[in-house]
Amino acid sequence: MSDQRKCPVEGCPVHIDGGHLMCRAHWLRVPGWLRRRITTAWRDYRAIRRSTDHAEVLAAIRTHRVVADQALAFVQAVSAPSIKDDLARGVVTLLPPPWKPQPKSAAERAHAKKHAWPGPGPAPARWETPDGTIVYRDYAAYCD
Repeated sequence: MSDQRKCPVEGCPVHIDGGHLMCRAHWLRVPGWLRRRITTAWRDYRAIRRSTDHAEVLAAIRTHRVVADQALAFVQAVSAPSIKDDLARGVVTLLPPPWKPQPKSAAERAHAKKHAWPGPGPAPARWETPDGTIVYRDYAAYCD
């Protein structure tokens, strides 16, 4: 009988056999290409585990451990609570979407009108107002 241990995914109560990386439910969340890499690395290790070349055996173990850690990180990220859960619990809050017009004060409206692009067509990345203020269309334009 093989040894049993808990699935390594945080919060998973399922017990698994020693030869498995994680429980079936979590294993099926790992992308197919990554499952194949893990299986191949495990088979490579099993094929040479009794080799006298210890460096080769250690390299095979290291390869398997790296891809196994990638799979575990992927599953934990996918299994993490969603932002909807956090919003429902009041842990986080979201600002209103930037595309939704927000009510502005009279001072903000005057500032926006003073610095608005006066020309026809879309605003360029950068322009200068009559009072000498340099205005950038957006943060990306500022960074350029």
